[in-house]
Amino acid sequence: DKKPCWPPGINVNNCTLCSNDTETCVEVKGDTSGELKTCVCKPGYVKGLDGLCTDKDECKSQGGHNCDAQCTTCVNMIPHLNGGKMFECEMKKGWKGNGTIGTCEDVVECEKPDVCASQGANRVCFNTLGSFKCPCQDGYKEIPGLLDCEPINYCASLNYTCPKFSRCEPLPNNYTCVCLKRYKETGKDENGKPICENINKCKEGDEGKPACPDEKRETCVDYQGGFKCDCKPGYRKNGLDFCEEIPYCVEGLDNCDPATSDCQTIEGGFNCICKHGYEPAPGSNATCKNINECTSTVKPHKCNPNSTCIDLPGTYKCVCDKGFEPEPETHAMRPFCQRVDPCKKLKDMRKCGICKPTDAAPFYKCICLPGSINYNETFCITPSFCDKESNPDTPAFPCPPHSECKNEQCECERNYDWIRVPEPLTMEGIKARKGCNPESWCSKYSCKPPSKCRDTLPGMGECYCPDGYNKDEEIGCADINECKNETVKCPTSSTCINFIGGYKCECDPGFTQISN
Repeated sequence: DKKPCWPPGINVNNCTLCSNDTETCVEVKGDTSGELKTCVCKPGYVKGLDGLCTDKDECKSQGGHNCDAQCTTCVNMIPHLNGGKMFECEMKKGWKGNGTIGTCEDVVECEKPDVCASQGANRVCFNTLGSFKCPCQDGYKEIPGLLDCEPINYCASLNYTCPKFSRCEPLPNNYTCVCLKRYKETGKDENGKPICENINKCKEGDEGKPACPDEKRETCVDYQGGFKCDCKPGYRKNGLDFCEEIPYCVEGLDNCDPATSDCQTIEGGFNCICKHGYEPAPGSNATCKNINECTSTVKPHKCNPNSTCIDLPGTYKCVCDKGFEPEPETHAMRPFCQRVDPCKKLKDMRKCGICKPTDAAPFYKCICLPGSINYNETFCITPSFCDKESNPDTPAFPCPPHSECKNEQCECERNYDWIRVPEPLTMEGIKARKGCNPESWCSKYSCKPPSKCRDTLPGMGECYCPDGYNKDEEIGCADINECKNETVKCPTSSTCINFIGGYKCECDPGFTQISN
C-alpha cells in the first residue's frame, strides 16, 4: 500500500512525546485514515532546528502584535507561563488607553496642580504628547546648576538706558532707573527717567551728622557722587581709616638737617629746633644757619687775651696768638695763653747757634757759634751757606764752581775739596768764597815705603818708585844695586858701595877724595 511521506523530524503516531506546555497533538495532514497523529507547536511558539518548540517574540516579528508604538511598549510574554498571553502592550508614561493601535490618549499633566513644583520655582507647565515641560516664566531664565528660575537681570545684559548719575535697578521682566548713592532725584526727563544731582555731603552732612566727624584732623572733600575725608597736613590714615598724627621725627619724615637742628614733634607737624651755635635761617622753618660768634654782637665769643677767635660750624675755637701757647691743663677750645719760649720751638738749632729769648717779636735772637755769622738776628749762616733753593732765580749766596746747593749748603763735586773761607768771617768774605779745589789723592792714601805718592787728576793719584829703586810686584819697590850695574863706574882707585836707594864711591885705602 502507498503511504504518505513526512518531513524528517516529525514524529508520526507518537503523541506521547508532545510537550503539554508548548505542543499539541494533531492529525497528520494527508492521512485519510485519521489514525496518524503528530506534535505541532502551540500558538506563540515556533519549532527550531532541533525539533523543539521555543517561545516566539511577537514584539520583534512583523505583524506579530497590535501595540501602538507611539504610546506603548510591546512586552513579549511566554504563553504557558502568562495564561496564554503571547505579548502585552505596556502604556508609556504620559499616555492612557488599552494600548492597541488607535486607542491611545495623551495625558494632560498640566491640569494637575503644582505639577512643576518639584522642578523649581518660577516655572510654568507646558504640555507635550506623552509628556510635559516646565520652562521658566517670562522674565526668568535658567541658571546652570540651580532648579529655581532666576529673574532676568536686564541691567546685567546692558540692554538698558539710564541717565547720568543713575543706575539700572532690575524688575520682573523689566528694569527701572534710580539715582546713584549720594545723588538725589530732582525731576524726570522727557523719557520719564530721573534727573539726578550730586548731594554735597560736606555742606549738608551725612544722615544728619557731619560728613567727616573728626573736624580737627580731617578735611571734607566733595566730588561728584560722593565725598572723602582727607587728613589735614600733619596727619595720615591708619589701618582703621582714622587720621592719626604723623610721627615725623620718629620715622625720619622731617626735613630738618640733623647736623644743625633737632626735630621736635608738634600737633599736626614738626619743628626744627636749632642746635647750640645755630640760629633759624631767614624765611625758613627747617634750615638753621651757623652763628659766627667771632663777629656776633648778640652771642659774642669768650676768647681769653692773647688769643684769636676762629669760627667753626656750630661753635668756635680760640687759637693762641703768635708767640703764645696754651697754658697746661687749660680748656682746649678757649685756652688761657702764655708767652712761648721760642727757643724751645726751634727745630734746627744749627741755623741759630745759641737762642736767647727777647721781649720783642719774634721774641728771640740767635748768637752764632764759631764758624758762622748772623745773617739776621734769628738766622746764622756758615761759609758754605747757599740760598738757591729758596731763591732759585736771583740767589744772594750762589755756590762757587765745582759745587752744588743742597739743604742750604754748598757741597763740592766728587773729587773736590772745600776751600776754607779765611777768618774772621764776613758777609763779603762768604760771598767771595773760592769754593772747591781738586781733591788730593795723596792726602787720603799712603804708599808703602820706599814708594812715593803723587796726584795725577782731581781725586786720583799713584804710588811710584823713586830713583834708586825698581818696581817689584811682591814688595813694591826694590833697591837697585848700582854697583853691579855696568853703567855705574867709580873713579880709579875707588870702590862702589851700594846702599838702599843709591850707591857711593869710596876711595880705596891709601887714597883720599879730592872731588865729588
